[in-house]
Amino acid sequence: MGNSRSYPSDNPEGVIISIVFDNNSISDLFEGAWGFSCLIEGKAKHILFDTGGGGELLLRNLRNLDKSSSDIEMIILSHKHADHVGGLREVLEENGNLEVCMLPSFPDNVKETVKFAGSRLIESVD
Repeated sequence: MGNSRSYPSDNPEGVIISIVFDNNSISDLFEGAWGFSCLIEGKAKHILFDTGGGGELLLRNLRNLDKSSSDIEMIILSHKHADHVGGLREVLEENGNLEVCMLPSFPDNVKETVKFAGSRLIESVD
């Protein structure tokens, strides 16, 4: 797993992308497990792309980056497999003030988790 980062000095757009959940671990600071999530820090928003396979590990790896769920403004879920949405509930328990984007084909229980947390559900087909 690791800390794949593109720093603003290397990137004129000022975007930082950090892998926070992956089955490959390249750093002792991060624990790897099956799944994927990355934090995209842009000028306008901080977006968590997918939530990995488990929330406890995801949140711990975020803390190892000196980040927390409160740094996230939006979650984008790519697809409904457990190794990409497994940490959603735990992130929403810590920060329910999020926009969560997913396809309409996601199961109702995932959508209800978002709504119950007080987050804004955005279903997109584009």
